[in-house]
Amino acid sequence: MTVQLLRVFGIVLTMGMAAMGQEADDPFGGPRNAPPVTKASERTAKPKIELVPSSDSSIDETEMKIRQSMSKRTSLSFVELPLADAAKQLAQAFDLPILIDAKALEEIGLSAQEPVNVKLRDVSLRSILRLMLNDLELTYIVKNEVLMITTVSSAESNLITRAYQLPACMQGDPQAAIEAIHTTVVPDTWDVLGGPSTIALINSVVVISTTECVHEDTIDMMRKTEAADSLSRDELNR
Repeated sequence: MTVQLLRVFGIVLTMGMAAMGQEADDPFGGPRNAPPVTKASERTAKPKIELVPSSDSSIDETEMKIRQSMSKRTSLSFVELPLADAAKQLAQAFDLPILIDAKALEEIGLSAQEPVNVKLRDVSLRSILRLMLNDLELTYIVKNEVLMITTVSSAESNLITRAYQLPACMQGDPQAAIEAIHTTVVPDTWDVLGGPSTIALINSVVVISTTECVHEDTIDMMRKTEAADSLSRDELNR
């Protein structure tokens, strides 16, 4: 089973990730005050990774809505727009509660008035946030029923714990699955290399404590593994 998993992971690694970035032509062009963000749209659903529910289903439902909205897509142009205004426009476009952790930003000498420059077309909210916040060395978390823009150090000090059902193709050798996550998903974030994040295994469920972005990357890795395994089995059955 370990060999089969490694074969699947090899397929995953060759699949790669779609390139995302700012438009090459006039990347910061347009009016100083950014126009309203284009209404968010949805795409075909991806393979589902089961999130094990907590005891508080109301929080689960609210935070699940936020996480599902991360895949919705839109176009936008922010030119020297204060971070607070950019967050407000995104909150309205995606109908989500988005807050800024002003105290954490203040600790590193930033504020909610930091200018944001980004021009993107038909990209997901996840990509928008990562690209928009990268220049400021900020990140985001989904916790307490809101999407919070914060610092990397604050995110790493407030890890989010979630439990996931491993895809069927990874359940035969779950330890190999954990090793694959350790080596392919932001390797230096895991405790095995001195990072803050941890993974615990309970039967076919993995309990992961890490940042929001690493949770997303881990889910993406499991989805790609599941899709690659399905493709491999389809080819064998032909």
